[in-house]
Amino acid sequence: MEMRIILAAVCGLFLTAAGCGGALTIYAVPADPGGPAVASQGESQGESRSEPRSEPRSEPGGPRYGAAVRAGTPAVRLAAVLTRLDDLPDGFSTRARTPWRPPFRPRSRACRTVFDAVSGRPPRDGLLTTASAAFDGPHVGEVAGVGLARYAGGTAAGPFLRLREALDRCRAVDRGTAAGADRLTAHDLSLPVTADESAARGLVGRMGGYPYEMRLVVARSGDALVTILHAGLAEPDAARTRALADLVTREVGTLEP
Repeated sequence: MEMRIILAAVCGLFLTAAGCGGALTIYAVPADPGGPAVASQGESQGESRSEPRSEPRSEPGGPRYGAAVRAGTPAVRLAAVLTRLDDLPDGFSTRARTPWRPPFRPRSRACRTVFDAVSGRPPRDGLLTTASAAFDGPHVGEVAGVGLARYAGGTAAGPFLRLREALDRCRAVDRGTAAGADRLTAHDLSLPVTADESAARGLVGRMGGYPYEMRLVVARSGDALVTILHAGLAEPDAARTRALADLVTREVGTLEP
């Protein structure tokens, strides 16, 4: 049975988040169904959320994104990575907030696959648990979305390959609006990350009629995948994108199996 924990966060960001009142969200298959439930931050002391919240499966027999998480599980340890990133690049808020969501659903399936991973819905084969959050940057409209996923031993290479191929095929993000008001065009990006494997891609164009740029990074560290989106109205600093990716992959690499 899959479980979910919600930690309180703050309001949404221009064009990039799901809206106000959001939360850091973790989806998991708990390793210890009999363990104590974890209370949501913002619940009164002594209360806990242990009732499952069912959500539809998108694949028969595959993992389902679902309800409350048990203490001490890999899900909680993975989520903790997103709440202890004290060495974020200069200017980023250290407070994890509502997971990044695209402002619209891209027509390209490949782009949707990558965006879904940032938002906490990575490839499912072998998936054990995921966590996702966003961090505000120092400039107007700047945000970093971070998606994490842990996989059963030795299976993370397959989902990484799928994400890397999707990144290569994501050549344009658009929804067919007039005059290209919502269209970003992909370009090659050299952004090596300290990880077992990594790949990166840049996107530039207009969103809601405003100039907009994104940098996307996917990386594998052991049995964990990291997907990062760094976006804003101004060109995101590549050095800060890389520093964020290096930090997150390093933290994920310290997790127990």
